[in-house]
Amino acid sequence: MEERTIALKESQSGLLNLMEDMNNTADELEKANKRLIELDRMKSMFIASTSHELRTPLNSIIGFTSILLEGWSGELTPEQREHIQIVNTSGKHLLSLINDVIDISKIEAGKLEVNVSRFNLKGVIDEVVSTLKQELNGKGLSVNIDFIDVELNTDRRRLLQCLINLFQMQ
Repeated sequence: MEERTIALKESQSGLLNLMEDMNNTADELEKANKRLIELDRMKSMFIASTSHELRTPLNSIIGFTSILLEGWSGELTPEQREHIQIVNTSGKHLLSLINDVIDISKIEAGKLEVNVSRFNLKGVIDEVVSTLKQELNGKGLSVNIDFIDVELNTDRRRLLQCLINLFQMQ
């Protein structure tokens, strides 16, 4: 009987130690979870402030190149017009990338909005080629696109980004 009592006390002691370990682990997990929530909040704040700091000068670049393209400062030569158009298009593309970074936070929060509109695919393809023209020329590459033009009803900006990514993979 005494042996059984000793064994029972040892089992009880082991069970109490196990429960204490589980409680300690639960406390550590709770602290780690609170830390992760705080880090996620700080990441969101960083994304918001960084995107604002990047968008402000970028909007100025887009605005000033638009003014130049509209001829407010005088006529541009065809070569100047082409270069300014590339800067303008690239600026708009960079702005959409910054917005995509913000969208990642929205995806994580389950708040991403898709902007579906009807548009012509040729315009998107032309924008991709224009955006990447300098990069392609620098690599000694040329692009010939031959396709049947179609109207699409989807998120234009996201399609544009997918196509640019596909071109850049080559």
